[in-house]
Amino acid sequence: MEELSSRLEKVENLIENVILHSVEHGLAQALVEIADKRNIVLLKTTKAVFASQLGMSQETLSRKLTVFQEKGYIELEGQRKIILLNIEELKNI
Repeated sequence: MEELSSRLEKVENLIENVILHSVEHGLAQALVEIADKRNIVLLKTTKAVFASQLGMSQETLSRKLTVFQEKGYIELEGQRKIILLNIEELKNI
């Protein structure tokens, strides 16, 4: 029940971010929320599915991730691994 409750809360937060905030804000908050204790995000789905969950196209997701990487907020490794380098900046977006 705790796991289900936690998952539901995460989904509610993602939906709220998509509806109320910019694409950058929603993506940044989603990355911070789903990162593990080592500040690593391992996508369990494709980027297309992740983008859809965030209410954006795969192309928009790829562009925003590239911008975040260029700014030094994240590091992309392969297709599904994202390392958060500057969580405070991501939280402030």
